[in-house]
Amino acid sequence: VRDPRSRNNAILIEWLNSEHVAQPSVGARKVRVAAVQHQVRRTQNFQAFAEQLEYFVEAASGYRADFVVFPEFVSMQLLSQPGLERLGAREGVLKLATLSNDYLELVSSLARRFGIHIIAGTHPMELRGTLYNVCPFVFPDGRIQLQPKLHITPGEKAYWGLEGGSDLGIMHTPTLALGVC
Repeated sequence: VRDPRSRNNAILIEWLNSEHVAQPSVGARKVRVAAVQHQVRRTQNFQAFAEQLEYFVEAASGYRADFVVFPEFVSMQLLSQPGLERLGAREGVLKLATLSNDYLELVSSLARRFGIHIIAGTHPMELRGTLYNVCPFVFPDGRIQLQPKLHITPGEKAYWGLEGGSDLGIMHTPTLALGVC
């Protein structure tokens, strides 16, 4: 389907769930999702990383997307900063976890500034004394709902010491309810 609003760069995907019982809908049921293909590259500091994320959120907003989705471990490139590039696997993930507040403030401020939902990839975070691979779901008003990844890989457990989450949260938005796991 041609889509002039995205300069014909968008792809229409309709995912039907045969077990879902639809509620009577009011108004349009379509949402626009911008999926970011992010190339991990060297970064000099957190500000340079923030500017890259801002570029993608601004572009998604310009295409009038309702949601922008970043890839898993989008923040991993922060380990390329001078002085951090030689950390071991476990030490690197622990260092990233210390940047959680900065990362959350960044994605929250971008969501507020551009009025868009952000599925902020994943970032290692310590929650209640346990290290998880967490996806922050950010609402346009800046609120954040955290979803630890449910099914971690054997490498995430063995090399980084990450644990899997146990509950799937549902994010309720005006256009849809969704979960990320």
